[in-house]
Order: sequence, then structure tokens, then C-alpha cells
Amino acid sequence: MSSTPPSLQALNQSLQGEPSTLTQQAPTQIRATCTHSRDGRIIVLSADGTANKFGEKSTNVVEFLSRIVKNKKQSTFYISGIGTHNPSPVGRILDMAFANSFETNILIAYKWLAENYEEGDRIFMFGFSRGAYQVRVIAGMIQRVGLIYPGNTTQLPDVYKLYMSTTDRSSGKGSKERTEGIELCETFKSAFSWPNVKVHFVGVWDTVASVGITMRDSLPETIHGMTHVCHFRHALALDEKRVKFLPEYASGSKFSNANDSRTSGDVKEVWFAGSHSDIGGGNVINRKLKTFGPALRWMTYEAMSHGLQMHPYSGKWVAPNPTRSLKAAWPVVELLPLRHPSYRNDPTLVCLVASKRTSESMSLFSCSWESTKK
Repeated sequence: MSSTPPSLQALNQSLQGEPSTLTQQAPTQIRATCTHSRDGRIIVLSADGTANKFGEKSTNVVEFLSRIVKNKKQSTFYISGIGTHNPSPVGRILDMAFANSFETNILIAYKWLAENYEEGDRIFMFGFSRGAYQVRVIAGMIQRVGLIYPGNTTQLPDVYKLYMSTTDRSSGKGSKERTEGIELCETFKSAFSWPNVKVHFVGVWDTVASVGITMRDSLPETIHGMTHVCHFRHALALDEKRVKFLPEYASGSKFSNANDSRTSGDVKEVWFAGSHSDIGGGNVINRKLKTFGPALRWMTYEAMSHGLQMHPYSGKWVAPNPTRSLKAAWPVVELLPLRHPSYRNDPTLVCLVASKRTSESMSLFSCSWESTKK
């Protein structure tokens, strides 16, 4: 079995022609449980970032969605970001600050998957910022609780509660697994869910670690390598310096275990020049959905190489100008006594470029990190 991916030239050629997919054999490190047939349908779930929705400044999530071929074999679902659903301006601001609709958005998206999934379908998920975190949570729910059969949607509140019960969050560690919760999830899965459903592809732009205005512990199956999905792709912002936009890596957070067997799989996390919104979009006028920046192009190539059909891009590629993240009121916000996460004690990470800043929370963002785990 070959582990050689399609060449960049082949991918570019495919984008300039008819809507197509690319043939690629699964890398040798992928587990046998992730051998989806290319003959089945594809269902695509997309979740946008905080305060992001279709409009003048649509993000990469919307632009990517616009280029997906929609037909009987490929169906899509999109949910706009946290802070866009409340009709009250005050309600929207509070939602953006505290992520009150986080659970609601997750259950809406999970319900769509449950109502539309058919045996043999390949599930693709895409998201930006908090939306990226949401799709990772949904993938984790499918791993822990399964994807319920159609007609069982009255069980939705229990699905999320069961998923959350698999770790002990009262200790503040976020990673201590609860045996009784895991066993109850397995029993629920055998009674209400499809057997052996694996998410085929998760593609995210700069997943943020904060769910609300305060830091929370990582939710179950959102770290530890993301190897419960077949293919995980993560575009990261190299020039993002704000503490509240610390990315949630696939593995290597302070809650992960360097010896965890789940930290090996088909996972790519790639840094791109720019701050948070340079990578995920939403900071420039994008009425025609034709920015197609480097992080979006890369995600398109990766998704196509794993079976997703996309329309070709017909615009002109323009080199982006990275924006400065610490501007306006953000330098003041950074001084607030909020909980600042750190990866300094993780043995799987090495800081390649040290900062002159003495503040750990700030110097973290002036470093490039590479995993030392083989």
C-alpha cells in the first residue's frame, strides 16, 4: 500500500478542470477500521467561527462550502457561528463572550448527521475557530456515544450528557477518564447507534482553546491525537499572539499524555503566515467567495485527495498580507487576569524560537513548536 500523496501539480490540474476527486491510497499508518468505500455518499458538516456567517466578509468555511459539488452523492449542512443566532444585540454579545449556544449548535449539527447518515457514508467536517472546536467535539461524541439511528432524536440531550460524563471535569484536569461513564456510553451506543461509524475527514482552521470568556478544560476526544477520525487536517496561525486565541492542537496540550497510543495516525497540522482571521477568513471583503488563500487552498487539496468533489477555482491567486493580531484594544485585554494556558511542561514539544518576553503567556506565542514524538 502506497503512502505517497498526490503531487501538488496533479491537485492544481484537477482544480482547473471539471469537478473531480483525486485517487489516493490510504497511508500505511491508518488503522484498518478507516477503510471507507469511495462508492458511497458523502455528507459534509460545516461550522463557522464566532460571529461569522455568510455576508460581506464570509470566512473560509463559507467559501469552501460554496465550492463543494452538491448532488445526490454529496450533501452539505452549514451552521453559522456562536453569536449569530440570538435576535437580541445584547444576547449576541453575551453569546460571543460566554458561548451560551455552544451545546445547542453541537446538538443541531449532530441531529442533522443522525437524520441524514446512511450506512457506508463518508462524513466530512470543516470548521473555523470555535466552529472548528465544535466539529471536533461532534467527532468525539460519535467516537464515545456513536451516531444514533434516525428516529432516536429524542435521545439528543442524553447523547451530550453521556459524552460529557466520560471524563471527570471537577478536578480541573479535564483528562481523567471515568470508567463508569465510558461503560454507559458503550451500552448506549449498542442500543441506539450505528455500529462502527468513523468520521472520515476533519478539516479545521485554527481551532481555539477557549470556549467562553474563561478557559475551560479540553472536552473528551478533542485532543490525544484526533486519531479516532480517519484523516485530520489543521491549519494554524503562525503570527497569532493573543492568549485567548491559543490553538487547540490535535495532541501535545498540557492535558495529553506523551505515551498515549492514540497520538499516532493520519494527522497533519500545518502553520501558515498570518493571524487567526488570516487563516480562517472573515477579516476581508469576500462578496464573490474568491479569496482562496494558502490555508484554504491547502485544505481543498487535502479534502479532494480523500474523496471530496470540488468545483474548480477560476479567480486569480494573490499573495496575502498577514495582519497584526495585537491591535486596537487587544493589548489591554491581554493584561486581564484570565487563566493563561501553557504547553511548557509537555515533553513532546520543543520551542525552536525563544521570545525575549518574560511573561510565559506571551512568550508562548512567539515560539514555533514541533512534536518530538515519532
